[in-house]
Amino acid sequence: MNTARAYHLLAFADRAAPDARTTIADARSALALAGGCHPDDIDPQGYDISDRAYRIVRADWARQVEAGLTCRAMVAGYRRAREVWARRRPDLVADWPHHDEEADE
Repeated sequence: MNTARAYHLLAFADRAAPDARTTIADARSALALAGGCHPDDIDPQGYDISDRAYRIVRADWARQVEAGLTCRAMVAGYRRAREVWARRRPDLVADWPHHDEEADE
C-alpha cells in the first residue's frame, strides 16, 4: 500500500463498516512502515510504539507541560497519552513529564 492510499483510507474510511478497524489499522501500519518503523514496533492497531515515537511524543508533552496545560481538554489529552504509553510500553513511562494537577485548581 502506498502512502497516498494509506492517508486516503485513514481520512475516508467508513467507520461503520464491519472491517473498518482492520482497514484503519492496516493504513496506520503502512504509514508507520513507510516512515521507517520496524514491524515489531507496530502495535495491532497500527500505531508506531517504537522508542523513537515515544521520545517524540514525550518531548511534545514536556514542552506543553512546561508552557502550562491551560484547559481541561489539554489535561485530558495529557492523561490519555500517558495511559496509552503505559499500556503499550510500560518500560518507557517512568520518565513521562510530570504535571502537577493540584496547581491547576
